[in-house]
Amino acid sequence: MFRHTGQSRSLKASKALADVLHNEVTAWLVLGLSLTLTVLAWVVADHATTETARQKFTAEAQEAALLIKNRMRDYEQALRGGVSLIHATEQVDRRIWALYVQGLNLKDILPGVQGLGYARMLKPDEVARHEERVRREGLPDYRVWPVEARNQYSAIEMLEPMDERNRRAIGYDMYSEPVRRQAMDVAMDHADTALSGLVTLKQENGVDPQPGFLMYLPVYKTGDPPADLQARRASIDGFVYSPFRAGDLMKGVLGRGAKDIDFELYDDRIETPAQRLYATDSVNTAQHGEPLFEVRLDIDLPGRQWLAVFRSTPYFESNTLAPTPRSVLVGGLTIDFLLFLVISSLSRQRRILRQANEQLRASEARFTALVTGMQNHFGFFRTDGSGRLTYTSPTLGRLLGLKDLRLGDSLIGKARSDEPEGELVRALAQALALKTSTRYRRHVRTGADARMTVEGFNHVVLEEDGHIRSIEGVVQDITQRQSNEEELTLYRDRLQELVRERTRELQAANAAKSRFLANMSHEIRTPLNVIIGFNTLLQSHLTEPGPLAILRDMAQESQRLLSMLDDVLSFTRMESGALRSEPREFNVNAYCREVIDSHRNRATAKSLALQLDIDNNVPARLKGEVAHHRQVLRILLDNAIKFTDTGTVTLGIHTQARPDGRCDLVATVKDTGVGFDTALLDQVFAPFEQADNTETRAYGGVGLGLALGKRLTQWLGGTLVAKSTLGVGSEFTFTVPFDALNKPDPMLAAETASKAPAAYPDWSAHRVLVVEDNLLNQEVIKAFLKRLKLQIEVCTNGQEAVNRMQQEPSPDLVLMDLHMPVMNGLEATRNIRAMEGPVSKVPIVALTAAALAEDEAASREAGMDDFLTKPVNMATLVSTLRRYLPLAQTADQT
Repeated sequence: MFRHTGQSRSLKASKALADVLHNEVTAWLVLGLSLTLTVLAWVVADHATTETARQKFTAEAQEAALLIKNRMRDYEQALRGGVSLIHATEQVDRRIWALYVQGLNLKDILPGVQGLGYARMLKPDEVARHEERVRREGLPDYRVWPVEARNQYSAIEMLEPMDERNRRAIGYDMYSEPVRRQAMDVAMDHADTALSGLVTLKQENGVDPQPGFLMYLPVYKTGDPPADLQARRASIDGFVYSPFRAGDLMKGVLGRGAKDIDFELYDDRIETPAQRLYATDSVNTAQHGEPLFEVRLDIDLPGRQWLAVFRSTPYFESNTLAPTPRSVLVGGLTIDFLLFLVISSLSRQRRILRQANEQLRASEARFTALVTGMQNHFGFFRTDGSGRLTYTSPTLGRLLGLKDLRLGDSLIGKARSDEPEGELVRALAQALALKTSTRYRRHVRTGADARMTVEGFNHVVLEEDGHIRSIEGVVQDITQRQSNEEELTLYRDRLQELVRERTRELQAANAAKSRFLANMSHEIRTPLNVIIGFNTLLQSHLTEPGPLAILRDMAQESQRLLSMLDDVLSFTRMESGALRSEPREFNVNAYCREVIDSHRNRATAKSLALQLDIDNNVPARLKGEVAHHRQVLRILLDNAIKFTDTGTVTLGIHTQARPDGRCDLVATVKDTGVGFDTALLDQVFAPFEQADNTETRAYGGVGLGLALGKRLTQWLGGTLVAKSTLGVGSEFTFTVPFDALNKPDPMLAAETASKAPAAYPDWSAHRVLVVEDNLLNQEVIKAFLKRLKLQIEVCTNGQEAVNRMQQEPSPDLVLMDLHMPVMNGLEATRNIRAMEGPVSKVPIVALTAAALAEDEAASREAGMDDFLTKPVNMATLVSTLRRYLPLAQTADQT
């Protein structure tokens, strides 16, 4: 009772305090106090902003001074590189010096410097010989100037880049001019870098004249500088130096777009117009008035000291100073008035809340009436703030499994006596402690073997002061629903297991298919390699037209068989998602002519005209997935020649611009063949189908070509459209996006050169190890390699190759088969890469009939450098060998 009385008194005190705070008088007092605080905050913020801006400006000035100093250090390193080049080379001529300066890329990496040169020191009796030597080196008008006699000369012998400005300074005797001579003496005497004072450079041509200066680094005949002063002067050979136009230098160091700082730079710390090296445009034009901030910094440089004067600009001051104090003032005033409005409105809200409480009590009455009508299906209860029951429905005790529930009982106490650690106890305790709604489930025994599951929800109702007014609870019997859920879960688990089992079966079937295709590809490519290889060798030795024609027909049909095998493998890769994209640059004209030439024999054999029509606006070079594009073109041309008995097959090429900046390469294959009914179009593009599928059809084939072409086109992001008229002919339009190139790829030129049929490389100084178990394949590859004059060794399995690699001399390259007895090529490669010494770095190229993507991936993972598939042609072999064997000379092809 005493605790209840204390709570009541506390509640009344809280209400009284709220009445005092939430009235209009209090709102006006808070407004006056907050306005005072806002003005004070504005004053403090204005002072802090000014100080922060000062620190920021000082930091920017120091950073700019450091940039200048670091850039001059970078130029000094460029000079030291020139000195090192002179010491390391017996005779540095103009070409070597030009290559060195070009390699420094001064214009992009160190902008602002006019060039890098070398000035040679000369005695009077050396001037004539010096002039004659330089004239012989390519400067016929070279002379040392000025021509007046003096005891010591110097001459600018080399200065790169040799542009119009720098050419004006060639031959000039810098030692004849006092300011330059002073800096050269300082550099010579101290054996270190030295800067000159202000001069007018000889490079000036009257356009945009600027103050200039030079940086010198001495070069001694002895290499290292002598220990004493007289010896240094006697041993001086010349100076590596750089001329600077101060304006260009500063723009290269600090950029052209600085808006925050006005900047002046003075030589020798003398702040006069005569000693001013540089000033920003706004200083020169007197754009800005009196600055708010100014910083003066000394910049110590080799043999020189500069003074940098930095002044703030209106742009810096407005962007750094203006916003913050004004924001504080405006924001503070806004918050003050908002706070005033909030406090004023709270009093009105309190009146509204009293009305809402009255409506809530009416709602509770209606809720009670609703609960009474639902007692047969649900159980309901209400407790007070301490958890004692103030209302229970008749069904509550049965649903909760609690007997003798009475008003005033502690519900949590009754539940704890029945099941101390149950869900009902946990939910009620959490609701009372955290003042939050909770859910729970409870299992109730209804008989010897019967159980009931109920689900309950506790809703916490709070007073205005945050104390719990009541807990409203509802309980529902969910026994049947839970049974349904458990049965559904059982079915779902069983279905998932069936899916997993079916997936394993499909994966096993796919793996078996892949193994079959890999074995089929290997077994077909192995004899094909021998057939095509020997055919190529025979063609190079026979001259009679009849046998040569037979051999060409054999080669053509062998290539058709190989293309059919590639089509099957590509189709399988697409189905398994293993097809890889390898975009590269190519010459469009050469590519199209190569495709046409590869089909010319078949067209000639049927007396067909094979034509190529390339639009004049087609770019010379494109970049994209050309290998699979070639495969689709081959399929379309094969199909056109196959179904055309008389007339013409034409390949038309043109391009169309795309919104994304790329272009569509449009290839149209048109024939005068038998055509087909367009109603059969879907069948034509279906795998293993033809327009005529009868056993008496006139044209053979497996019906895979157009289906693969359609899928490859979609994979390339393009379209393949067919039009045909039965008895007239067909037209297939093949469109694929490519990148149009403005600059040639250097690799393309190398590749084109490697395909030239006029000559084979001479690799007589190199040794190649062939690891191949098939004797006929050994003969083929040996014949190819002999035409390249290579020294050849042969091993018949991987173990022999590993043993051979441990002997001297090691080969320069290994051609490795994958499938061999005793030890396969992958294991042999891993053993070779694990060896110590240079032998582990010998290039290893796979030469195998295993042509799947996973075979290439396994080869590269094992450590192989490249991958060739059988049958390999001479051009591809030579192109691959060029990547790893240096050329000696070129011999005529025989």
